[in-house]
Amino acid sequence: MEFDFSIRTLLPDEVTIINKDHYLVKSSFFRSNGAADNNLRNRENLAKVVNTLGQKSAEAQGLKSAITSIQQLQYSTQRCYILKAPESSKLASKVVGFLKVGVKRLFFVDATQQQVEVNPLCVLDFYIHESCQRQGYGLKLFNFMLEKEEVLPEQLAIDRPSDKMVSFYQRRFGLHPPLRQPNSYVVYKEFFSSYSATSPKKWTDHQPRGPVVLRPIKMKSNLKVRHHPVREDINGQVTNEPNGLLFPDNQPKTHTDVEKPESNDVIGPRKEEDGKTDSKSMISDTHDPLKDLPRAERQLQLLRRYY
Repeated sequence: MEFDFSIRTLLPDEVTIINKDHYLVKSSFFRSNGAADNNLRNRENLAKVVNTLGQKSAEAQGLKSAITSIQQLQYSTQRCYILKAPESSKLASKVVGFLKVGVKRLFFVDATQQQVEVNPLCVLDFYIHESCQRQGYGLKLFNFMLEKEEVLPEQLAIDRPSDKMVSFYQRRFGLHPPLRQPNSYVVYKEFFSSYSATSPKKWTDHQPRGPVVLRPIKMKSNLKVRHHPVREDINGQVTNEPNGLLFPDNQPKTHTDVEKPESNDVIGPRKEEDGKTDSKSMISDTHDPLKDLPRAERQLQLLRRYY
């Protein structure tokens, strides 16, 4: 597929991912300087590429209107993978096709005719230009998406697949027959083995009704808990510094949780193991040069002297 502008700078990689976080999609540019004008032109060219691909896909599927556009990508979490021909091929710097995916909340019927609720990654639009089909471009683009999304082909739900798409799944991945759903999506029997069922909602009569919610079996968590030492002030209370300890129950430790000494004296004579008082640590009040100082300053000086 050719355009009247160069796509080498617009699509620098062989497969480019376009979503709402793409710098040409999420930003707005003004004609204030040369750099802004160039970005604005690139944005218009990118919109032309995406909209043209969406229109070509709609024509190939016999749809009344396109289901892929730059405006749709801008205001959703869907991702569009655009494939261009490698520089070494005869179709160098030409757009070959695209693949759009996104997460949907859907209701399916499994093999036991039980209605289930699931949030799978869905193939929403897939198109390879007619002149590039049967050359391995579709499989290359699909495998790239599977690697980036970290999913298997049987874990995907396909929205209104054409006969070519069903044949592609059978020929390339050995998945057959398709399980067609009432909402026009298609999955395979291996799809349900990737999820575990939870209990359906129970109503006032304590009878479970409604769909069974499916959850992925393997759940990954990116939560990292950082532990820091407790910092206490001179009165034995935990300070509210940002590097305080994150406790297992995620609750900050209060002053009531800090173990206080048996004696109320902040500073006192040290006790030896046999119970006798260490004479070296005794301070005579009559010869104490810190006696007349304020209490807080006196405690600070004593801390510096003995610790």
